[in-house]
Amino acid sequence: MKWRSIIGGAVISIIVVLTMTLMMQLQNYQLSNLDITHQVNGNKQYRIAILTHVHVPQIDSIIKRFNAMLQKANLLSYSTKFYCAKGDTSLLRNMVNDIVDSNYDLIWSIGTTSSRALKTLCKKRGSKSPILCSNVIDYMWNRWMSKNEYLKKYMSGSIGGFNWKNRLTILQFLHPTIKHVLIPYASHANDYYKVIDRLKAQLTSMDIQSTVVFIDNYDALSKMRPYLDDIDTIILARDVKLLQMLPSIVKMANLQSIPIFTADTSSIHKGAAFGIGMDEGMSGAITAQQALRLLYYGACVRDIAPIDLDDCAKQFTLNRKAVSKQGPKISDELMFIIDKGFVSYNNESML
Repeated sequence: MKWRSIIGGAVISIIVVLTMTLMMQLQNYQLSNLDITHQVNGNKQYRIAILTHVHVPQIDSIIKRFNAMLQKANLLSYSTKFYCAKGDTSLLRNMVNDIVDSNYDLIWSIGTTSSRALKTLCKKRGSKSPILCSNVIDYMWNRWMSKNEYLKKYMSGSIGGFNWKNRLTILQFLHPTIKHVLIPYASHANDYYKVIDRLKAQLTSMDIQSTVVFIDNYDALSKMRPYLDDIDTIILARDVKLLQMLPSIVKMANLQSIPIFTADTSSIHKGAAFGIGMDEGMSGAITAQQALRLLYYGACVRDIAPIDLDDCAKQFTLNRKAVSKQGPKISDELMFIIDKGFVSYNNESML
């Protein structure tokens, strides 16, 4: 019996190791699929590095739209190399150093964390490669650019804050009895706190109570449970780390019949009830246009103003199955309005 237990334990260990190895190989294969080459006859081949701190499905949508736009224009011969630090800050720094050493024609960073590491090390090492950053929190961007001539010369891209007023107005329209929301967040960055503070201030102005809880890993999800009996909505800001834990948050919300409202459009596919945000691929399309101006038309980075993503059209999305589990009850009349596309959102008006 003892030997059977030892052998059984060894077999289980081997299966676990093989499964983990297979998953890592699959993930690496998926990431390698983001490296592409596009050739236009007779044109110089440009090399583009793409850097992210973590990999989530939204990244794929952004990169695919970037490539689709460039290939549709068919003006530029280029190849891309995708660098993903998989949440490892040390690996992120090493990747930035490798990118600088490789002297790419263009460096594209997606997200605030990778862009912060990029701007710091590129400036320190005196890199002359043009840099485009996507989806950087506006507070952070403004602080970086303040009196920093190096960044003004070599860095542009797209930035975004959160227009909570219009988002929450639509939420209140859909869920008129909302009184108390739970706001989980996963980032310690000071500038991300400001995003949460913005959300809390808007909720207060609408006479809606809010509770904020910090969750930086799956074990910390238990911090949400004591509040679930007292809240009627969970609001998720655009936090990549938090979106990775969304399936677990959805399970909790379904059990308690609490709707999840997100500041992006893709989370409904993972079980959130509602989402209002920019089309995920929009920042990829914007970056493609900026890349063409830099590499094909010869513009200087300084001449390319950063695009505010909050000025771009937003989308309202709804998951009927999730709403049936989480609530709120939506009348047939209102659902008809939603289905006909009459619920719209931009920075000036709604409905």
